[in-house]
Amino acid sequence: MPWYRRTWALAAGICVLLGGAASVATIVASFHGSGSPPETPPGPAGVADTPKAPPGGRTYVEIEGTLGAPTFANPSVSRPGSKIPPNAHVHVACKVYAPTIPSVSPKGYWYLISTRPWRNHYVAAANTFLNGGTLNGPGIHYVDARVPKCR
Repeated sequence: MPWYRRTWALAAGICVLLGGAASVATIVASFHGSGSPPETPPGPAGVADTPKAPPGGRTYVEIEGTLGAPTFANPSVSRPGSKIPPNAHVHVACKVYAPTIPSVSPKGYWYLISTRPWRNHYVAAANTFLNGGTLNGPGIHYVDARVPKCR
């Protein structure tokens, strides 16, 4: 499957997930009467919290694909952030392995985005970036091997 179809499938999958999550949150909030969903327990270790950048402050420039990418406070896709525009150059601090969302397959990595306005508080799926590749090919890179793992 060409990279642009894979990116489109990722974006569509995330939109479906977000739409379902918003519906559930609205229903739950209506039962509580407070207008906000109840506190939920954290998910599996390393997924519920925003990943932490490794010491040293080094970042790596990555180029987003032609569709842009949604961002989230953590890889369990909670608390959406602003979208990374198509073809944008952003700095990433590290990558975190969290394959719980099928659309980040086959590698299952997310990047911690250092560029403003995300400032190491939001992640985006690594497979939406060019990861050293180019828009016209050759080859597909799901993750940049230079980027270190988050702590």
